Amino acid sequence: MKLYELVDPVNLACARVAPVGDLGYERCTSCSYYLGYPRPAKRVVEWLEGSDVICSFVWPSRLVGEVLVTEEVRKCLQDCKVEFLPVEFYQDPRLKKPKRMTKRTKRRVWLPYEGPPLYVLWVTTWVHADLERSTLRLVSECPVCGHKVYDVEGVEERKHRWDPSIKDLVELHEPREEGKGIYIHQEDLQGAEIFWVHEQPGRICCTEGVKSLLEGQGFSNVEFLEVGAHIPHFNTVQGGILWYPSGREPSRRSCSRRTPDGRHDIPYGAVGPFGHYSRHLRRDGAGGAD
Repeated sequence: MKLYELVDPVNLACARVAPVGDLGYERCTSCSYYLGYPRPAKRVVEWLEGSDVICSFVWPSRLVGEVLVTEEVRKCLQDCKVEFLPVEFYQDPRLKKPKRMTKRTKRRVWLPYEGPPLYVLWVTTWVHADLERSTLRLVSECPVCGHKVYDVEGVEERKHRWDPSIKDLVELHEPREEGKGIYIHQEDLQGAEIFWVHEQPGRICCTEGVKSLLEGQGFSNVEFLEVGAHIPHFNTVQGGILWYPSGREPSRRSCSRRTPDGRHDIPYGAVGPFGHYSRHLRRDGAGGAD
């Protein structure tokens, strides 16, 4: 099964926010790496100039691995082992909503807020990449906190540059290279479908099932980049198909579904998260990981 990163598509038509006040991040005095990301009781943000269109995903500046989502997205992901934190809005008291909007009026979302409810999508699961399988290159290691900085090779990338001739952003796309990227062990997720990777902090990663679900619902202002794959875990061989235990009793609203016949064990090569089918694995374990 493939792994993806949720990313900001840099859609200038969508409104954006910036955090207000102390973020609570703990920073190393030597390398400035954020040592911890304490869970806030709420996130206070202010709307930035540029747009008054509130999309399904609202991307903030200066926040690591966080994104605001609408009620519809929250309902869609509420059983995926993530949390949703309340959002409070702030506006500079000197800013006043114009009584009449003109072409010269700079677009922004004004307070009092009249848009849809928004929540911070807060990731609760951290996993380590398999350093032998992944194409991660150690760049540096802090002598004080011990944090290691890795570059990753071969992942899908979308970059944007400003083209002055057309006065717009131009996208540059590089697909993932086969067999490269971030590899994690299936069992480390413990049933989670959205997660962070220690060696690549700041990336909101998800399973192929979450990608399919969000795309199927048509949510706006989010894109998915292919960054790697699961390394499946197996314990027995039955009839030539490798099986792994689900680890928990599947529920009707769970991100991972049971098999059509109601078994608690899910055949990796038969059905995956959200009922998506993947390739069968040979007895030697080859195939299917990507």
